[in-house]
Amino acid sequence: MIVYGAKALDTPTIIKAIQDKEKENVRIGHLQDYYEGKHDILLRHYEDSTKPNNRIVVNYCKDIADFITAYVVGVPVTYDAPEAIEKALAYNDDGAETQDVVHDMVVCGFACELFYTDENGDVRYNNLDPAECIIFMNDDLQSDITGFVRIVKRPDPIGGYLVTVYDDTHTQDFVCDSAVSGLTAVSEQSEHHFGDVPVVFYPNGQDMQGNFEQIIPLQDALNKVVSDSVNDWESFVDSYLVLEGMQGTTPEDIAEMKANRVLLTDADSKAYWLTKQADNDRVKTMQDDLRTMILELGNVPDMQDITGLSVSGEAMKFRLTKTEIQASRIERIVTRGIQRKVELLYKVLSLTGDNMAYTEVVPVFTRNFIMGESNEVTE
Repeated sequence: MIVYGAKALDTPTIIKAIQDKEKENVRIGHLQDYYEGKHDILLRHYEDSTKPNNRIVVNYCKDIADFITAYVVGVPVTYDAPEAIEKALAYNDDGAETQDVVHDMVVCGFACELFYTDENGDVRYNNLDPAECIIFMNDDLQSDITGFVRIVKRPDPIGGYLVTVYDDTHTQDFVCDSAVSGLTAVSEQSEHHFGDVPVVFYPNGQDMQGNFEQIIPLQDALNKVVSDSVNDWESFVDSYLVLEGMQGTTPEDIAEMKANRVLLTDADSKAYWLTKQADNDRVKTMQDDLRTMILELGNVPDMQDITGLSVSGEAMKFRLTKTEIQASRIERIVTRGIQRKVELLYKVLSLTGDNMAYTEVVPVFTRNFIMGESNEVTE
């Protein structure tokens, strides 16, 4: 969450920000649930407990997020950088860290990395849960970061939050009560030596939406269609046997029929199954249409059309056009974040006498998609 134009990180400002963040976290939690497969279909119940109620999740939200993340940074970003920076990046396992950043961007709409120094005095940074992050920015054209607040839920029955506040020179810890009405300092201010707010912010575009956020209604519809098609099959299996003109049939007669697998009827009587007629072709068409719309709006290719087929490089580029548009946008955002990350590293390294310019570092992205030597897509 972003707070623009805060003049100071005082208690009223932070309390208001935490209250607003709790509301935003409902949305973030919903997106994280859908990535993990915790969809609304799982909450469906019928008043008639004997009615089939399959609750099947066909999780394209996870597929979309995983595909875009792997496509952009599945091959780790490489750097043309001075040795001191390369060592700092390697020490922080920057390849895995950047992958976590892009994952949070495509799922939750933004990501944050927090810088700190470990017990050996080395610079470290870690990707944080977006639900814990509040960014404070100027409301001018530059939108510089002026502060950062991290909130971490305290376990029940204590409740409330552990709140850590960062500005461009110091950090301090507080606790916030469960009613989010006040802050209590639990540490003194301490200097962090980064010369700036020690956080890198990666917004997934101006709207900060997850890549599958807008297809959630389609995902819900697909889950229902698939679940209800299985419900219809179960209803068919449990169909009623109608014995017409055989009112004298007893339970013993039915038991004998089941045992012998034989049914004797009079000339004026008949037996048949009472079944619901299902339009299987229509159901399949509906499933295919929903699946196609989900993939199109999620900006990822249909892998069923690619896997195992020999597709030319030009055809593959065409199928990946919408994915590449998204990837290029994410790449630009991550590049800006990397520039800030390197700038923070340089500010600390300059204290040790290393005189370098962060603009010397050039990140190189490589798309993670397998192409054969003959410009053909391979398995």
